Amino acid sequence: PSLLAYFGNTFGIVFFIIQWAVIALGITLVGVFGPDKLRFVHIPLYVVLGWSALMLLPGMINGAFSMAMFILAGGIIYTLGIIPYAIKLRGSHFIWHFFVLAGAVVQWIGIFTTLYLG
Repeated sequence: PSLLAYFGNTFGIVFFIIQWAVIALGITLVGVFGPDKLRFVHIPLYVVLGWSALMLLPGMINGAFSMAMFILAGGIIYTLGIIPYAIKLRGSHFIWHFFVLAGAVVQWIGIFTTLYLG
């Protein structure tokens, strides 16, 4: 939604709709098959969904460089969390959630400072 606020044009709206359609697909797959049945689909789906924001990066760098760097850093942190998640050792799911939380906090800081303090 923050990207929709920043890119309120037709491209931003279409991008927003496509992302939420993919999110709905992921939720449906987990609801129908369970969280552990289609890991080979879920993990790539999460990564593609997250990194799809790269399409907006050139416009963000020109208009909100700081926000773009925070979002990029958060994406890198989130993606690194896939490593312990994929290994499936004891406690690795918790470690993955830590990376997700850390990435989300970094992205939130970038969005908040740009949209509300910038």
